Amino acid sequence: MAALSITDLTDALKELYPDGMDEQMVFKNHPMLGMLNRRRDFGGRYLHVPIRYGKPQKRSHTFAKVQASNANSKYEAFQVTRVNDYGSGEISGEAADAAKMGDATIFIDAVKGESEGAMSSLGDNLGKEAYRGTSGSRGRVGTGTATPITLLNVEDIYYWEVGMSFTANDTDDTASPRAGTGVVTGIDEDTATIVYTGTITSLAVNDFLFIDGDEGLAAAGLDAWVPATAPSATLFFAVDRTASTRLSGIRFPGSGFAPEEVFVRARARASRSSCRPDYYFMNPKDMANFEVALSGQRETDTNTYDMGFEYVRAYGIKIVDDPDCPVGVAWGITMEAFGWATMGDAPRVINNDSLELLRSATADAYEMRVVARHNFYSDAPGLIMRIALPT
Repeated sequence: MAALSITDLTDALKELYPDGMDEQMVFKNHPMLGMLNRRRDFGGRYLHVPIRYGKPQKRSHTFAKVQASNANSKYEAFQVTRVNDYGSGEISGEAADAAKMGDATIFIDAVKGESEGAMSSLGDNLGKEAYRGTSGSRGRVGTGTATPITLLNVEDIYYWEVGMSFTANDTDDTASPRAGTGVVTGIDEDTATIVYTGTITSLAVNDFLFIDGDEGLAAAGLDAWVPATAPSATLFFAVDRTASTRLSGIRFPGSGFAPEEVFVRARARASRSSCRPDYYFMNPKDMANFEVALSGQRETDTNTYDMGFEYVRAYGIKIVDDPDCPVGVAWGITMEAFGWATMGDAPRVINNDSLELLRSATADAYEMRVVARHNFYSDAPGLIMRIALPT
């Protein structure tokens, strides 16, 4: 029997997915990510995103005053750069040998399981980062300074998996990282407890936790475009955002209101800025509080990937529960104001050399590499509202 070639192996992947990976598999559990307007032409060094944040003010009841005015429109342009997000899956050499001996089922199952697992894992991170800032953190230490640790926010356990390698920092940046790494060996989703091997020196309560290699390299999600506090003059994609909330979004302090009152108040604030969100997104835990208070009924909407996402309709607005959304904050989004730019498909298998599978240099295995080259962008941050929710 002829030896199994690398071409035979890659043909199996193409046979499984002749039209590319199934986007429903990647996005079905990530409502906001799946609903975003998306462009796949993110080439060049950066994406040029122009914005007019001030209307011309050359008007008066006196014509001479209009002629003398120099109050023209105010423009800026974000220069959004790409980030690379990688994943990998391995098919054992034993599975490949089994295929050579005539048992192709073992190999096909391995290809299918690893390819879908790698793509789904990358999709999970994309969904998380769509809501977050560029730091890459995915939780904080609540209790424990060595294994096991319990997360400060129980719902953040959603972002953790067994096998993850992670690091820590006393701040949500790359300035003062703790030495060492940990590898997750056990997770309790009910208590948000993580068991790990390894040593992280000086790990402390309230430390921020990161997947190893993510620190400061994440995509610019909603938290970056509409930060919790008004931004400073520090440039954000080449723009000083202090001139207007139209450059940094709307922040509404809703924590002092009852759950059923928040969106009535928030909608009134949004109207002041001519912001009329198409959808509001929140964590399922916050949605439960809202539904109990409202006794609302669910309806079904359909997004651009033809996946049904449920929402609660109340006060004329649609509210979607999304597990990617952090607890304690809701996002009112005019969908045309927030988008996702990718270089081609994302995530996708790296196959520029027409080889979807490569022989591993370090193991008896074949490796499949996946990537998303992308970032999130907004050409109208003033049409996005960040709402602090009651606890």
